[in-house]
Amino acid sequence: MTPKKVHKISKDLVRLAKPVMDLKLLPGNPRRGNIDAVARSLEKFGQRKPVTITADGTVTAGNHTLQAAQQLGWTHIAAVTEDDDDQTAKAWALADNRTHDLGSYDDALLMEMIASIEADELLAASYDSEFVEELFLELGILDEDAAREQFAEKKLPEPDSLSHNVDLFFNASGSVIFAALAKAFNVRTGIISSALTPLKVEQMKRLAVHIGFVDNEFHDYDHDDHVGGIKMLQESRADQVEYATVRDVMTKRECSELGVQHLTLDEILDMAREVGELVENVIVIPKYDCISKIPDEFMLGYSLPSSYGVTRVPLESFAGRRIHLLGGSMQVQMDALRQLGESVVALDNNHAMMVAQFGQSYTATGKPELLDDLIAPLGLKGSNYGLQVGFSFAALTNAISLSGCTVNNRMVQNGSFDVDLAEVTDLQREPQGETDD
Repeated sequence: MTPKKVHKISKDLVRLAKPVMDLKLLPGNPRRGNIDAVARSLEKFGQRKPVTITADGTVTAGNHTLQAAQQLGWTHIAAVTEDDDDQTAKAWALADNRTHDLGSYDDALLMEMIASIEADELLAASYDSEFVEELFLELGILDEDAAREQFAEKKLPEPDSLSHNVDLFFNASGSVIFAALAKAFNVRTGIISSALTPLKVEQMKRLAVHIGFVDNEFHDYDHDDHVGGIKMLQESRADQVEYATVRDVMTKRECSELGVQHLTLDEILDMAREVGELVENVIVIPKYDCISKIPDEFMLGYSLPSSYGVTRVPLESFAGRRIHLLGGSMQVQMDALRQLGESVVALDNNHAMMVAQFGQSYTATGKPELLDDLIAPLGLKGSNYGLQVGFSFAALTNAISLSGCTVNNRMVQNGSFDVDLAEVTDLQREPQGETDD
């Protein structure tokens, strides 16, 4: 006689039905499944595949199906018996779980299938509206190789092809010495808010270095500390800070991969409005295509390719908005300026310090090269870190000017700077007591 409460078992599996009370979970099973999700599926679709058990009723594949059936009050579930020893039973349990782990999805096909399913059945399959929305957002994101490929040509803008102003910042990360060097080359200073201290602010003030751009600590973003740093600057020097970022806007999956807290777009926009009470230009950094939902009152930030990653949204999606280019090499920055044109109103660079570690500076092409041939005519011997960074600043500023733009509201021609090269060569020998780096 067919046992009661097996009406949810597929008819071809009814002959395999076994009393739930005769089955037991695999001891030490490392798998942690979502029993509620399995129960939703059983309730809607019934049991359509059997669990696997050993001769004594131990479940080797389908432990969460057994638990879900118990939760639903089922008296029987379908099971096939394998005459395995303990070692084989455990190996099969691992294999069953691991083969699922190694699978993946074609997200586009998954979205297409989801779109063809009724809402109640999607819920039974544990695809709620939040998950579907997140998947939709992910579909608009480029893979990292495709995002970097957007800058593969590494071309500079055509001469005199542009005519607007670009605010150029050296993101000093708290380096007072190189902030002073940047100032000599008409490059303004930016800083990450986590590097702001009263002593640092006072040192910058003594050297007449004005901080105009405040970035945030990406991985450990503390909004209160970020706002507090901006306020400290504003109180010390009135109206100098013109640009400030807030935490990047990312999907839940991106946040999970990076190990950072997920914040919704609305939460980040609320933070942006708070920062907007302090600075004129608040930079919101979308890492998925939510651009149409970001009010025009805010600038957009685009993270250019670097060792930290890249914005995986098509660059063209940013066109027509006011944009700050975040980081990257000179070649990539100039290529982005070429592609986005007058949309780029500001950018920051600290890559010049990175290439200087290898005895290199940017050149007119944007490509970093060793400076031996440039240093020799100046009567200087050997490489010099301060001079290398200075040459990079000069190359970057000239490249922007050659495109027709002013740089920090100044047109620079033929490398004309009010720079004492002797001072540049000595900058790295400043007494350590002058900074708290």
